[in-house]
Parts: sequence; C-alpha cells; structure tokens
Amino acid sequence: MTAGSDTHETAESGRPSGAGDTAPADPPVIAPFVPPAPKSRFGRVRIGQWFRLGGLFLGILLIASLAQSGVAIYRQSLTRDLVTGHIVPAALLQSQLSGAVGQQDTAIRQYAASGDPAALATYRQKIAEQARVSAAMRRLLGEVTGSGRSLADIAALDRAAADWRTGYAKAIAARRG
Repeated sequence: MTAGSDTHETAESGRPSGAGDTAPADPPVIAPFVPPAPKSRFGRVRIGQWFRLGGLFLGILLIASLAQSGVAIYRQSLTRDLVTGHIVPAALLQSQLSGAVGQQDTAIRQYAASGDPAALATYRQKIAEQARVSAAMRRLLGEVTGSGRSLADIAALDRAAADWRTGYAKAIAARRG
C-alpha cells in the first residue's frame, strides 16, 4: 500500500481502504406500515367523471335557460295580446270620445243660433255616440290590470259632459224645441 492513497483495495475485503474497515453495517431500518390517510371524495374522482359531472351541470343549466325563455315568450305573447286587443283599441276610441263631446257643443250652439232641427238631431246623435264609445272603452279597459285611473277618467268625463248638458245644453234644446 502506498502512503497517501485511500483508493487502494485491501486484499481481504475487496473494499477500498479507509472506507470503513470496521464491522459490517446494520440492516436498514424499516418503518412499520402505516396506511395512507383516506383521500377526500373528490380526490378519487377520475377526469372522465369530472367531465360527466360538468356535462350534467351544463345540461341542467341549458334546460333551465330554455324553460325560462319559454316562460318569457309566453308572457310576452299574453302582453302583446292584451295591448293589441284592449289597450290600443281603447286608445283609438279616445279621439272618438273627445270628438263626440266637442261636436255636442258645436251642434247645440248651431241649434241655438239657427234653430235648425238638424243641429238638434246631430246633438242627440253625439250624446248617443259618447255613451256608446264610453261603454266600449270601459268594456275594453275593464279587463286590463291597472286601468283604474283610465276608467276613472272616462267616468269623470261622462259626469262633466252630463253636468254641462244639464246646466247648459238641455236648457237650449228645451227652449227652442
């Protein structure tokens, strides 16, 4: 053996010298078997199961969206029918109602000025037209939720026209007729 060299092998052991010429090493220590902690439920879910779960969630979301869209379309249809079947016709009758009231005034003034029986007949026709149009508007708006104010306005117009006829027009029609 040469001095200063730790890499020479000893003849007896076949190990390099200086690598622990002591007693053989102890066997490795093996720890007792400890089972691993149970994983959470989500830890055991495979990727395919995650995709199925996501697909199920998206399917439920799609069905809920379609149901909500169907309800919205149905409600829109009901509202459109209400507007086109009741509110718009009543709004169109409003001009006839105000025209009938205004023409009553014109006809009774013409009758007062000329005594023409045709003007008195026109006055009476316009009273009947006002009653007919008011009744039609009340019938149309009676089926509309929230139309109380409009119905009250129609009733107020009818009362005001009746008061005007009582206080002014009937006196003229009776005096001349």
